[in-house]
Amino acid sequence: MTQFSVDSRFSADSGAKAVDDATTIDQPSPLPPAVEAELQSLRQEVQRLRQAQQAQSRTQQATAIAMERDKFIRALLNNLSEAILACNDQGELTVYNTAAQQLLNLPATQVPDLDWTAYYTLHLPGTFTPLPASENPLQRAYRGESIQDWELDLQPHQDGDVSGLPLGQRYTVLVNGDPIVNDHGDILGAVIALRNITSFRKTTALLQEQEAFLRSIYNGLKASIFVIDVVAGNIQNETEAFRYVGINTAHEQLTGLTDHSIRGKTPADILPPDLAAAVSAHYRDCVATHAPVTYEEAVPFQGQEHWWLTTLTPLVSDQGRIHRLDRHQL
Repeated sequence: MTQFSVDSRFSADSGAKAVDDATTIDQPSPLPPAVEAELQSLRQEVQRLRQAQQAQSRTQQATAIAMERDKFIRALLNNLSEAILACNDQGELTVYNTAAQQLLNLPATQVPDLDWTAYYTLHLPGTFTPLPASENPLQRAYRGESIQDWELDLQPHQDGDVSGLPLGQRYTVLVNGDPIVNDHGDILGAVIALRNITSFRKTTALLQEQEAFLRSIYNGLKASIFVIDVVAGNIQNETEAFRYVGINTAHEQLTGLTDHSIRGKTPADILPPDLAAAVSAHYRDCVATHAPVTYEEAVPFQGQEHWWLTTLTPLVSDQGRIHRLDRHQL
C-alpha cells in the first residue's frame, strides 16, 4: 500500500491565510469624510428632536397640571359664600368669584378692562354719601394696607348703570383684605373678601329694639327689681354662688346703689355678712325648689331700714338648669 504524507506547516499556513482573507472581505470599507460628517449631523438632529419631544411632553404635562390646578382653585373660590375679588400688580381687577358676581351685579363672564367700580356704590353704614374712590377697600389693600372687619353699605347698580341714583338693593358687608406679596416683599396685587351681613344686622337691630322696649318697661315700673345670676357648680358657697346682673331705676332710687356699681358683685360684696348669708339662703331655696319663693326682709340702705315683701322667680335655661333669678320687692 502506498502512503502519502502531508506537510503540517503547509496546511496550517494555508488555513490561517484563508481566515485572514475572509476577515478582510467581511470588514466594511471606511466612509468618505463628507458622508461620515453628514451621518453625524443626522445623528445629532435625531437626538435634538428626541430631546425636544421629551421637553414638549413635559411642558404638556405641566400645562395639564396647571389647568387642573386652576380649575380646582376656581371651583374652590366659586363655592365660597364670601365675595372674593383680586387685582393684579397694576391694580386691575383680574379675579372674582360667583358670590362677588352676584353681590355686585358684575358680568357673569369677566371682560377685559372691566371698570368694576361702575357696578356698585359703597357707603359708610347708615349714610348716603358715596365712599371716595381712594377709600375703596381693594385699592387700599393694593396700596399695602391690611383691612380687618370694615363694615360698609354696598348698593349695586342695575346693569352697571351709574347715571342717577343706584337702583339695586342695599346690603351691609364686612370687608377684610390684604396685599398679595411675594417672598421679596414686592406687591403682586391685592385680595379682599366681602361677607354679606345684612340679615345679621337686621336681626341685631330687631333684638336691640326689643331689648330697649323691655328695658323701658323694666325701668318704668315702680316696683324694685333686680336680677341675679346663679353660678354653676358653686351653689353651696354662700358668697360666690350668686352674682348680681343689674337693678332697675326704682331700686336705684330706694337704695342709692347704681346698676353699674353692683354688676357682677356677690351679696357679700354689698350687704353685711349676716344679711348676705340670709339672702343667699333664700336664693338657694328658690334654686332647690325650682319654684318662686316669697318672704319678708328688712334691709338697711341710706341710713334707713326698709321692710320689703320679696319674691324670687327662677329662670330656667334650655338645658333645664336654673341660671338666673328675678327678684322684685314691694
